[in-house]
Amino acid sequence: MPLSLKVVFIGDSKVGKTAVMRRLLGEYFDPVFIMTTSGEAIKRKQLVVNNYNVELELWDAPGHEGFRTDAAVYMKNVKVAVLFFDVTNHTSFENIDNWLNFVPPAESPVQKTPTFIIGNKIDKASRTVKKEEAEHKARKSNSYYFETSAKDNNTEDFNQILKQMIEIVLDNSPGLTNSGTVPVNQALVDPWYKACVLL
Repeated sequence: MPLSLKVVFIGDSKVGKTAVMRRLLGEYFDPVFIMTTSGEAIKRKQLVVNNYNVELELWDAPGHEGFRTDAAVYMKNVKVAVLFFDVTNHTSFENIDNWLNFVPPAESPVQKTPTFIIGNKIDKASRTVKKEEAEHKARKSNSYYFETSAKDNNTEDFNQILKQMIEIVLDNSPGLTNSGTVPVNQALVDPWYKACVLL
């Protein structure tokens, strides 16, 4: 039985959440901004991490104000929160603090929802958020920090980042691997597949 994890991508509009999601799907980079809609908001992916078959339910949350209305739906039963900002847009970085408020509070240190902050668009020369500044915010919020480029990084690059995140979650939440989760001995399971469900 695979280990199922709900992962939610949140952050301002136009920071690259959907672009990163599509790169994880193995799709090409499209520089044209596409608004996330409910019909395409959830994807699923299976990976093997630390010898466990892990099924990820990935939610691509909209970055506009409407998210506030549906926040409870998006964040219900979330196991991992991934917060995105654009390294060329300092406002999107400052708004990370607001997005962190949507992460459900921990009932105990053991049950805390792991949070990961992603600085995207590092391929651009007009960077306004320094890496050290972002790392400081991550430490301050007890989060982990990664940098990416939806344009330059390929699918395998993002798979490796995703695996690192899952490894951190498994290391800090050993109870997740109980309840019938069975270790496996295979390098990779099926690639991404789409599920048309309302997020």
